[in-house]
Amino acid sequence: MAMPVLVRGDDHSNLSAQGSSELGDSSWMSPKEKELFDLVGKEQLVTARRKADALIAEDPDSIIGHWALGQIFHESEGVLGTALYHLGRARELFEERYPPPVPEGGPWKFHRELVLDIAQLAAEVEDYDYELAMLDYHDQLYRPERIGERAWPLMKLGRLDEAREAATKARDMRDPGEKSLGLNVLCAIERGTDDRDRAWTACKAAFDNAKVLDAQLPDRDPEHQSSLAVHAYNAALAARANFLPLDAEQIATAGTKRLAFTPANPWRLLVALYLDEGRGSDAANALREMQRWRQRQSPELRDQDRAENDVAIAIALTLAGRADSALRLVDRALEFPDRRGLTSTGAWQAQAANLIVRRAVRRADQELLAEAASTGEDPRGRFSSLRQSALRWADDEALAGDLDDNDRLVDTLMLFGERGATPLPPWLVGEMIPVLGAGVFNAVLERARDREHPQQLESYWTAFEAESALVRGNTGTARSLAEKALATLPETEILLRARTVAVEAKAAHDDGDDNAELALLERAYSLDPSVIRRLGLALPARFRSSGGMADEVVAMLRKSPRFREAAGGFQIDVAGEGDTLRICLASAQGNQLRCIPEQPGERLPRPEAQPTKDKDGKEVPPPPPTAAEYVEVFHRDAFAMPLGLNQVDMSSLDGSSTMAEQAVRQHVDQMLDELSH
Repeated sequence: MAMPVLVRGDDHSNLSAQGSSELGDSSWMSPKEKELFDLVGKEQLVTARRKADALIAEDPDSIIGHWALGQIFHESEGVLGTALYHLGRARELFEERYPPPVPEGGPWKFHRELVLDIAQLAAEVEDYDYELAMLDYHDQLYRPERIGERAWPLMKLGRLDEAREAATKARDMRDPGEKSLGLNVLCAIERGTDDRDRAWTACKAAFDNAKVLDAQLPDRDPEHQSSLAVHAYNAALAARANFLPLDAEQIATAGTKRLAFTPANPWRLLVALYLDEGRGSDAANALREMQRWRQRQSPELRDQDRAENDVAIAIALTLAGRADSALRLVDRALEFPDRRGLTSTGAWQAQAANLIVRRAVRRADQELLAEAASTGEDPRGRFSSLRQSALRWADDEALAGDLDDNDRLVDTLMLFGERGATPLPPWLVGEMIPVLGAGVFNAVLERARDREHPQQLESYWTAFEAESALVRGNTGTARSLAEKALATLPETEILLRARTVAVEAKAAHDDGDDNAELALLERAYSLDPSVIRRLGLALPARFRSSGGMADEVVAMLRKSPRFREAAGGFQIDVAGEGDTLRICLASAQGNQLRCIPEQPGERLPRPEAQPTKDKDGKEVPPPPPTAAEYVEVFHRDAFAMPLGLNQVDMSSLDGSSTMAEQAVRQHVDQMLDELSH
């Protein structure tokens, strides 16, 4: 999975976090206002909301009443437009009473922090001109100037020379906060270029500085002063873009050590890495931590990355064979996109990436429906598959519109950058080829090659070329390009390698080269079983059954789109009856790949099949599974995400590697069920 986008660094601590004693004389507040101010400072926001409403009803021009509502709508409810109105109204009322500049003996500290709060909120709603206006206003009245905070909105407005100048000035200041902000923006600016080495140097400098500051904090950081998570997140992005996945993982892991209130969720970045590397169980654990991290954020921050989190989960669910749940999440991500104020990329980039993801999810969902049809079941209605095809066509049109620009397409093919469709897994780039057309895709790829680029990109591009050649029907070219790509693709790119092998297998099938196809399908399956379903492939297979219900199961599997009957192909053995039925998939040489259930004598895992009670209160066991249920579970598990068995402590598990795999897969299923609700 491609990396998420770079995130804005430290902001000033807002006014609500400060007690009135830290803001000088509070005699200008009424007793009710003073009480309300302190309630917000103590984060007693429910009580504060009630008292603020009462105060505004009594005095519509209460400065503290409007200020408190602004803070509450921002921090507790995440309604940013309303929050901005109330903070702006508080400022107007304050300045009517105390025309700036506020004298030394007056409540100037309150005014200073109120202006900065408005600037920060303007950034979150992506009104960068207003943010700059507020920062200019602050700097006319107060010292020190907010040099570092100016750099980000300047960058977002495309005023890069001014942004770089401000960031460099802030970086060289002694103030730790200004220095951190400057380093953050320099990292963001370099990430927006094609110079990956400079970006890595700049982002690592910001991370190294954050480590120094973090080391000065106590082991417990109850006020969450550490900015380590933000800078680790950004540095990990730069490491990934520089083809340093181990560094990216180590840096992102360092960012998980302290909770920070930021959309820079390092667990989401780890999910991306683990999925790319085929480490399914690690990805599932990271998904759970990703959700915990997000749930602890304040509402306005949760809304900054909810869609990106939804898509991360949707991708994992698709790999796990749960495309229907994944589709709901990616639909929501597209319907309710993230705000972009605290991230370095634009709305079109996320929309284009999410449309590509949804295209892949819909393809997988159609294959799952076809699998279900082999049992005679029709779980979502006769026309669901046709409806998904029509919706996919509409998505393709929208995607073509988003990418109707050669520069956007080239930027997307540069991979792991900040200017194309992002975040997009490299193993899903092939989904664009049917949308753009293979000829257009190849022309764009040639333009990308004309740009200065790292040599490592060539192996990725060759893999994409192989799929493009297959789409055009040039099977010989597809096979040779796939072999060339696989010789140089990083070993860590498991899912892209699996897709490339599967492309070569399809080309071999179209050439009538059965022996090559079989070997390649076995190789693809061993890397990522889900790629067989996601690309709509069928395994050549021979079937054996022991009679009874086993014969029913085999009859259904013979109709499955995942298999086609062929002598000398994969082996499928179905033996037993009722609760003891077992389906095993093996390679042509007899090497066991998957069995459902994993061990002889085990019951089919059916979470929905729970005991009931009769009218006398006695427990009634669920009925034995049907042949259709066996086939459904077999389809789900036999073509599910890879589980990263090398990450499991084998000494803690009793039995063979297949037992270990089943234990991990059930653990993954449980977590994915929780995440999909």
